Amino acid sequence: MSMLDRMRGSNPTFVTAPDIVGDAMGTLDMFLHWEPVIHSYGLPIAFVLQDGQEKLCMPWGKLDAVFIGGSTDYKLGPEIRWLVREAKWRGKWVHMGRVNSLQRLSYARDIGCDSVDGTGYSRFPDANIPEALNFLKHEQITLNIDEAL
Repeated sequence: MSMLDRMRGSNPTFVTAPDIVGDAMGTLDMFLHWEPVIHSYGLPIAFVLQDGQEKLCMPWGKLDAVFIGGSTDYKLGPEIRWLVREAKWRGKWVHMGRVNSLQRLSYARDIGCDSVDGTGYSRFPDANIPEALNFLKHEQITLNIDEAL
């Protein structure tokens, strides 16, 4: 609650609702508890996808963003691709956590993520952020050339 108090009046892309790693049902229960609280602060809320979420109902009408959490196998699996396509179709922001390599950054871009985070960027920003930006800049140039053809 103190974090939400400090954020009052700010304009974040999203505030992630509390989640339970690897527990889709527990995460959904926590989201349903916290969603009205976070929205009462005027803040957009992200729902964290955890292993097995594709077997449960998605609270699409209550969320503003989707945060890809869960195990590595789940993050890279077909269920996430489907959920991301659905989220994008519904106009939702998609974020992926634990992106600490160019390979994972490329994957996140390929499935439609709008943003990423990873401890590698915060622990070693001088090396990792320029490398990631150069990678994305090169990818954008390549995409623009391909689109022009």
